[in-house]
Amino acid sequence: MMSSGTEALAMITLNSIEQLANRLAELLTKLKDENEQLKKEAHSLRQKVSEKDLEHIREMKELQRTIERLERERMMLQKEKAQLDNQMKSVYDKLNALLPEQSEQGHNS
Repeated sequence: MMSSGTEALAMITLNSIEQLANRLAELLTKLKDENEQLKKEAHSLRQKVSEKDLEHIREMKELQRTIERLERERMMLQKEKAQLDNQMKSVYDKLNALLPEQSEQGHNS
């Protein structure tokens, strides 16, 4: 048989182990809750990143469409400028043909 001192020591040790087990169970529950919260937060952040990626893709496509539109407008303006340059040259040549004497006189003076 155990002496009362040994029994008391065994009870203290059992109580200590039981308290430690309770603290560990509380800590485990707290860590599980925190883990679940972090999983939810990570999921939310992944959704936000996906939304931002889609937004970025849409903006890049819109930018590409704008660039293509501006390029078409630039080409059209270059064509119009070339036509105007040709018309101005034609008018200049016609005016120059009407005044050949003055042109020659200007060179002789």
